[in-house]
Amino acid sequence: MKRQALALAMPALLVGAAVLLSAASALASTSGVVISEFRFRGPAGGNDEFVELLNTSSGPVDVSGWRLEGCAGASGAASVRATIPAGTTLAAGQHFLFVNSAGTVAGDATYGTGIADDGGARISTSGGAAVVDGVGSADGAVDVCREGAGLTIPTANGDNSFERRSGGTQDTDDNVADFEGPKAGNPQGSGSTPGPVVATIAQVQGASHLSPLNGRSVVAEGIVTARRTAGGRGFWIQDPVGDGNAATSEGVFVFLNQAPAAQIGDRVRVTGTVSEFRGGCADPCTPAAGSGFNNLTITQIGSSNSQVQVVSSNNGLPAATVLGTGGLLPPTETIDDDASTTRDIEVTNDFDPADDAIDFYESLEGMTVRLDSGAAVVGPTKSFGEITLLPNGGSWATGLRTPRGGILLGGYLDGNPERITVDDEILRDLITPRPANAMPNMDVGAVVTSPVVGPLDYTFANYKIQATTTPTFLASPIEREETTAPRDQELLVATFNVENLSAIDPQAKYDELAELIVHNLKAPDLIGIEEVQDDNGAPPPASRDDGTVVATQTWSRLIAAIQAAGGPLYVHRQIDPVNNADGGAPGGNIRVGFLFRTDRGLSFTDRPGGDATTPVAVVDHPSGPRLTLSPGRIDPANPAFVDTRKSLVGEFRFRGKRLFVVVNHFSSKGDDQPLFGRFQPPTRFSEVARHGQAQVVNDFVDDILAADPGAYVIVLGDINDFEFSETVDILEGGVLTSLVKTLAPAERYSYVFEGNSQVLDQILVSDPLAERLVEYDVVHVNAEFALQASDHEPSVARIEMTGSK
Repeated sequence: MKRQALALAMPALLVGAAVLLSAASALASTSGVVISEFRFRGPAGGNDEFVELLNTSSGPVDVSGWRLEGCAGASGAASVRATIPAGTTLAAGQHFLFVNSAGTVAGDATYGTGIADDGGARISTSGGAAVVDGVGSADGAVDVCREGAGLTIPTANGDNSFERRSGGTQDTDDNVADFEGPKAGNPQGSGSTPGPVVATIAQVQGASHLSPLNGRSVVAEGIVTARRTAGGRGFWIQDPVGDGNAATSEGVFVFLNQAPAAQIGDRVRVTGTVSEFRGGCADPCTPAAGSGFNNLTITQIGSSNSQVQVVSSNNGLPAATVLGTGGLLPPTETIDDDASTTRDIEVTNDFDPADDAIDFYESLEGMTVRLDSGAAVVGPTKSFGEITLLPNGGSWATGLRTPRGGILLGGYLDGNPERITVDDEILRDLITPRPANAMPNMDVGAVVTSPVVGPLDYTFANYKIQATTTPTFLASPIEREETTAPRDQELLVATFNVENLSAIDPQAKYDELAELIVHNLKAPDLIGIEEVQDDNGAPPPASRDDGTVVATQTWSRLIAAIQAAGGPLYVHRQIDPVNNADGGAPGGNIRVGFLFRTDRGLSFTDRPGGDATTPVAVVDHPSGPRLTLSPGRIDPANPAFVDTRKSLVGEFRFRGKRLFVVVNHFSSKGDDQPLFGRFQPPTRFSEVARHGQAQVVNDFVDDILAADPGAYVIVLGDINDFEFSETVDILEGGVLTSLVKTLAPAERYSYVFEGNSQVLDQILVSDPLAERLVEYDVVHVNAEFALQASDHEPSVARIEMTGSK
């Protein structure tokens, strides 16, 4: 392609090796149209020849009146062979084919005079005003068509042609460097499959969540900034210059599905197809495919090592974009406020990185970003190697901070988008054998003392920095809390989700739970336990899903561990579920139950007959309300409890005073759309079930209080919803109070999810007990720590039970 004819299409390609400087100026055209393939003479020296054009730019080019000219090698003269009709426009990647009228190939335009083997051909604009591109033979004494020394073209080259490298896009103004052949011809006209287009990374990414070149074959250049050698193997490239538009990312992931050959610092020219990869959702991706349907996509270029040309090596890496002070500050309250009727931001979205955090992070997708030293850990290291940080210690965060260094979920409308997840996928790739986790164990309140640098990725519904070096940190000062032991006339009640405890768990888990119960919770009189599995746990292997529903061994091991830790003898009450009818891990048969000690005056009133399907009822007895079954399940056939844990009620006495206690584990939030998902605002599908469950339990409490307005009722467990939620409003129903609301707002949390501290576990009491409350305490022993016995915090309530009533 003649340099005098073309101006700028890929300014980012101007940085690199000397050979690329020539190519860049040639490609820097408002047209980008090149001769992509040609054949002179044709079989047996005849005129079965063609000249193929390709629009390598990412936009349409008007080629009206452009001319194919043939060059005579000896004289150097060029004469017109054919003219493109007026009104002809080549779309991005579209071909145009000139063919000799004496040949057998069908084309878009024909010419009659053949092109000599020792001559050449060129394309000029209308009227011959400027030469666009040219090819020619090295044999001609003078050839104004060829670029460089020219090609060696056989006199009788059969069905062989010369094809431009990189799918028709490579252009260094040197025919020998740019073309390969002779090879079998593949002439393509305007109706053929579009060819690749030369695009900057910014053009591939576009100012949107989906690439404007999605599905197109492209050729793009950048410097390799990071490599992924396991899992979704490939590498990230970044344009070191960029387009100056803050809304378009300058980085992109190149998916190879094989270990990359290119090394960090290599400048590469990649030929491949742009695609939008939606993790966790196999094609066809439908709502039935699961949670992956709600994920955003990653824009990537699908390629192979053979399609990656290393242009130069040992280049300096593009400067990382700082997130935080001295760099870019993400929105701190708004994830997205441009909701449309479809709610799918990939379809209809006012792309606004300045205002919407989901667009802000998208505008950096694939780019190298950096958090400076001093980032605060608000989500501890998870078993899969992630931490959640607030840049600059959270100095500019607007979310309410907890006393122990976390950040509190700010309600449904503020998910604290200033927090950022850091992942260890690249770090794991550097270790042999590859571990499950390469991130150091950090607790909430730790401070990262080194910069965190890496490409911005998106996996499992979150934008994440894939760290390229292992962070150093200052350990958190927080310690596991201990609650206050009860006095003689105080009842100590707790709720504790023990996270899928089963008889096949290692003894270490039982010992850790027992230690917490005895020493940190001060051996409560009564504990509502959630997430107890059956005696052979959940698959794998599949043989464990064998119909076993009893959990005798699980309860016995926990009780024994508590005694071994110096605690009292506990007993339990529970009801085995119907196999695989209560949700949770298939085959695990999760359930709720009661652990209680009897040495301080608490006893359980057993009334036989309770089973998985028989509902318990309240009867008005002369001595006061009583349960027909104890323990008993509350309306287990109610549609609200389909595929989830059924609420269990038991009747107790503490030093002569009757207590009705309901332990719950409402439906999880697993079906909800994620904060950083494609649908905005996210729909909380799961709360429909919780609303129904809350109403069932509230109605049951109403039955008790109708028989005795002064009854002592405790409703506790993993409610799986926030204290400000409609679920809790329904559950309270004017007759119960959630005790977590007695805490200061910054202390209202029992769970840390993706760095957001929030309430899931609660204890609610009827008014007569609320008046007797001494203290409510969320005992922080798990959720803020990298090493956990459970992912939930236990909560306790001390209640004064003196007096005759």
